[in-house]
Amino acid sequence: MKVIGQIIEYLYARERLTRQDIAYLDAEGFLDNLAGEFEYDIHDLRGWNTHAWEIWEDLEEAKKYENLAESSKDQNRLNRKGSRPQAAKGALKAVDIRDRIVERRPSWAATLSPIVSLARRIAPSATLETAPLLIRDADSAMLLQAMRAELKAIPNWFDALWDALQFEDYRQCGGSGGNADNAYRAILTARCLPDVAKYAWILRHSEIAWVHTLLTVQQQLTRLCGALFDTQFPLIDSYLTQTYRSKAFWPYTLLYSAHRYALGTHTTQPTQERRLPIDAMPAPSCFAAAWEFALEMKREEALPFMVYTTRTQEPAAARADAPEQTEDSPFLCPSRWYKPY
Repeated sequence: MKVIGQIIEYLYARERLTRQDIAYLDAEGFLDNLAGEFEYDIHDLRGWNTHAWEIWEDLEEAKKYENLAESSKDQNRLNRKGSRPQAAKGALKAVDIRDRIVERRPSWAATLSPIVSLARRIAPSATLETAPLLIRDADSAMLLQAMRAELKAIPNWFDALWDALQFEDYRQCGGSGGNADNAYRAILTARCLPDVAKYAWILRHSEIAWVHTLLTVQQQLTRLCGALFDTQFPLIDSYLTQTYRSKAFWPYTLLYSAHRYALGTHTTQPTQERRLPIDAMPAPSCFAAAWEFALEMKREEALPFMVYTTRTQEPAAARADAPEQTEDSPFLCPSRWYKPY
């Protein structure tokens, strides 16, 4: 259980588990089994799950809350005396966070360039400042078409995109506590609408709203990477075959294995596939990050597979349903993807 305990702790700490995810893990008995290994209190985790919160998965809702401060009515409300929390002495103010973003954003341009180049498929004049909003508001079919064009036209664009999807330096613009810092951290982690509404006042600063849009776009594009797997598998297959040790290898290997598990064909191994040895697994932090991406790409297949992989790797004596052979790794990928060091 230690491996899944580390993964769940990682995902929970980063607010990547929805209440449905936690309900599923609880029903599978994992929360009780993890007692003693998990840094967070299991009862608190269950308590978080009982809130009747709507999970933030609708981009239209995201837009509504992000633009909350733009209407004159909301602006007037924000400007009323006492309507905004006052910063404690020595704590960051919202303008301080805004200024940090303004100062650091130019240095983010290289890492975020794949997002800008993608936005230019939609609007050729897109810049670092306008790209996230253009992508957020674009139709999914248009974005998929643009992603296909980038993959075909630019060598290693996908690995560069993976760096952009993992980018989190904007989190360093907060710090030191206080109302503004709490609001900033909340909009970067909240997946429920009440939390966003409570802290939406900080989005009156366009630079902070830009960061939130970027985060929304990172999640949006990660899900579209999962859609590419479903609709453009030959393109993904070709990229992973030609790219040495691609950063997308483990997230897509997990997704590939999860898809095989969902189809019920995970116990077979065609000659063109490779079953990865356990010692080929990446470092725990990298493995947890790969699971995070796999969940975001297609959580309805990735989460049950994560539970299955843990059970297949438990000692046989600990499982009543253990098959005779438990040494095989549950992780499969096309042989041409795997490139050992």
